[in-house]
Amino acid sequence: MPDDKRETPVDQFAASWRAGTSPSIRDALSDHLRQQHSADHAETSRVLTELIKIDMRYRCQPPVVGRESDRDSPPTVRVESPPQLESYLHQFADGSATLFL
Repeated sequence: MPDDKRETPVDQFAASWRAGTSPSIRDALSDHLRQQHSADHAETSRVLTELIKIDMRYRCQPPVVGRESDRDSPPTVRVESPPQLESYLHQFADGSATLFL
C-alpha cells in the first residue's frame, strides 16, 4: 500500500526554514512540477502562493541569533530586509512557472 503521507515540496520548504536555512522558492516549485502528472496550472498557482506566504513569514521574522543548543558554536545571524511583494511579482511575473522545469 503506497504511503499517502509523503512530504510535499511545500512541507519540505517550510521544514527547511524551520531548520534555519533559506530555501529557494524556485527549487521547491521545480520539485512540485516534477511530481505533477499533468500540467495543473491552478494547483501550481496554489503551491506558488503557499511558498511565497511561507517565505514572507520567515523573512519578516526578526533576525535569528544562534540556538541555545549550539552554545559552543558561533552565533548565526540572519539579517535581511523584509521582502517586498513586488519582488515576488517580478520574479514570477509570467505566472506559468514552466520556466522552472
